Parts: sequence; C-alpha cells; structure tokens
Amino acid sequence: MVHDQQVFFSLARRSQVFAQLKSVALFYHQVGSGEPLLFLHGNSEDHTIFKPLVEKLKDHFAIYAIDSRDHGQSGLTGQINYDLMAEDIHEFIEKLGLKQVNLVGFSDGAIVGLIMGMKYPQDLLKMILMGPNTDPDDLSPEAVRFLHQIIKDHQSPQFKMIFEQPHLKYEDLAKITTQTLFIFGANDLFKDEMIDKLSKTINNSILKILPDHDHMSYLVNNDFLYPYIMDFLKK
Repeated sequence: MVHDQQVFFSLARRSQVFAQLKSVALFYHQVGSGEPLLFLHGNSEDHTIFKPLVEKLKDHFAIYAIDSRDHGQSGLTGQINYDLMAEDIHEFIEKLGLKQVNLVGFSDGAIVGLIMGMKYPQDLLKMILMGPNTDPDDLSPEAVRFLHQIIKDHQSPQFKMIFEQPHLKYEDLAKITTQTLFIFGANDLFKDEMIDKLSKTINNSILKILPDHDHMSYLVNNDFLYPYIMDFLKK
C-alpha cells in the first residue's frame, strides 16, 4: 500500500489502484481530469461495464470507475447490503479528498446513489441513476419469474439481494435535494407506477425513458447515453 499521499494521487490519475477503507479495499480505475465523476455498477458486475461511456467522458471529467465490495477486484467481505455500499462510497470520497462528485449508477449502483442522496447529500453535485428501484415489490411479475430462474441457478449473496433489498421510504426519498437524471428502459424490470412515483418524489429530477430498451440493453454500447449525460451535467 502507498502511504505517501502525493504519490497515491499521482498513481490514481493514471492507473488502477485500491482505496483501503475501514472494512474493505475498493478497486477502481481512474482516468481523465476535471470535476470528479464516479461510476457505480450493478449486481454481479464490475466497473468495466461502463467502458464505452468512460472513453467518451474522460476528456471532460476525472472519472473513478469503482468495483463495489464483494464484486470485481474489490475485497471480499461476506457482508453486503446497500447501506454498507453507500458508506463505502462516502468513505471513498473522503479518503481521496474529492469533496463533491457527480455520480452515475446503474441498477444496484443507482440504489446506492439514492441512499447517498438521502444520507450524504454533502458529497454530491449531480446524479444520473439508471434503473434503480425502491423495494423488491417494485419488480414486475414478469421480472420476478425471470429473476427467480437466475437465483435458482446462482445462489450468491449478491443475487439474493434482489429479492431482499432495498426498502426505501418515499418520505425519505422526498428529502433528496441533489439534481437527478433518472434513466429507465421502456421494458425495464419494474412496474411503471414505481418509475413514475420515484421521479415525481425527488425535486429537480428528470425522467428519461429509452424506447425499445429493457433493464440491460442500454448498457450494450452505452456510449449512446453520452449526449444525455453531458447535457445534464453541463447545464
């Protein structure tokens, strides 16, 4: 581990390194310069899912693409829930002295973003949250059938989270003041009423529905999201 702060930041600007937190070491890829922009991936993924977007955005932002605890190359703790993951990101921001960041989160990463907005608003500039839900009951009946098949074949703690978490209250979500862009596929995993209610609950939020996309499809060649993200972040 590099203890000298100046050397640590020099490495971070051009490298893939670990941030040693209190309870886990988070692996991250850092590239670019400018305002900090964090990327948080979804369930059972890692930071590389954002590669097309990162390539487009690295000329405008200092990008930190992070592997969540118990994912990718980050530490295996055996303890995982959304509150812990949000605490990790809060500690990561403090550890690196980033002060305030923009945040892009997909699925689980977007849920972490919602919790960040409720618990650590001082850490945030703007958020782009793609495909979050507030409760397992938000899943559509079709999604439940599909995901149960996956759970049956993959009994990992990460997959089990889908049916056990989160449990976010709308009265708490209504307190989020961070400007937020929500992105969902028109054929996403969730009930339409949840998507509508969530976007209306958070002040200053914008809702973007992507026609002909499901929960995962807009992450394929996801650089097509670049104009929406740039327009939102640069306003």
